[in-house]
Amino acid sequence: MTMKAEARLPAVAWGASEVLKGTAVAGVVIVALAVGVRLGSQWAGVQWRASPLTTTLFVLVQDLVLVAALWGFGVRRGGWRSLGLRRFEAPLGCGLAAGVLPASYTFNIAYAIVVIVILRLPYKPQAVLPLFGGGLAGFVAALIAGVVIAPLAEEAFFRGFVFAGLRPRLGVVGAALLSAAVFGAVHLSLSTFLPVAFLGLLLAMLYAATGSLYPGIIAHACNNGFGLLLAYLLELHGLAAM
Repeated sequence: MTMKAEARLPAVAWGASEVLKGTAVAGVVIVALAVGVRLGSQWAGVQWRASPLTTTLFVLVQDLVLVAALWGFGVRRGGWRSLGLRRFEAPLGCGLAAGVLPASYTFNIAYAIVVIVILRLPYKPQAVLPLFGGGLAGFVAALIAGVVIAPLAEEAFFRGFVFAGLRPRLGVVGAALLSAAVFGAVHLSLSTFLPVAFLGLLLAMLYAATGSLYPGIIAHACNNGFGLLLAYLLELHGLAAM
């Protein structure tokens, strides 16, 4: 697996140093943006409320920051194709991508059982739809942010830039694990860190196996879309929100 993955992945013009700098800059800007919005609303005497428009715009700006960071610290040296935006073997890529959704949700269920039943700890995943205002408008906005915007920007940054830049020094497995940990951390939710990191690990290994970001983008979009649809259906029936 490792030797084949090494052969499939494109060569990149950046390394661990650029990945560290790019991730640090993006992280600082995103945190500063979030804090600035909160403090600005308090200074103006306006209570911050999530809405389909404001949350979608925040996701868009956040992902533009990721794209700007990967461009500034890596891609401008090697071009966009160095991110793995290239053709892939359809049977292999689609087959592996199809396995990401059941693997991810199986892990989520097992993780919840361990935390709630075995460890007897409080576990409440972050509710996503309320951040977009709820209802049909919030669901549509969440789909735009989570199924269209996020998979493109996050796969390019975390797999195309971070994972690929760490791979020459750490190898496929080490780079996949570290990039997955960063992916989980930037979602800023302790309760969902492991499930999100596990998804990041699956997507990194998918990129390694296919040499293309496209299967990961598709799998990422399907994973988010399924979760959002489930949350919306539960909301319609007056049950728990995602």
